[in-house]
Amino acid sequence: MKTKTKGVKITLGGRSFVIGCEEDKREILTAAVNMVESRLLEVQKNGKVIGLDRCALLAALNIASDLLEERTQVQSSGDLGSQMQRMTNKIDSVIEEQNQLSI
Repeated sequence: MKTKTKGVKITLGGRSFVIGCEEDKREILTAAVNMVESRLLEVQKNGKVIGLDRCALLAALNIASDLLEERTQVQSSGDLGSQMQRMTNKIDSVIEEQNQLSI
């Protein structure tokens, strides 16, 4: 069953917006707004970027970059896990062969 969508008022960079959001995703939206607002303030504090639109764009790029970096680390961890599993399987197989030979 699809949850009901409601308009939720958010504020980013001092500007208010109404965004459609499913009721059960409101907490996630709030967390996302807080994350974007925090990054936006960081960009504005640096003072090198002028204009809310440009600051918002740079904040979005920073968040996307962090996300991609995290994904890369997770994929690397997955590769490491599969390598370890293959090594474990090989060790188990060698031990089994040794057990067969000693019988």
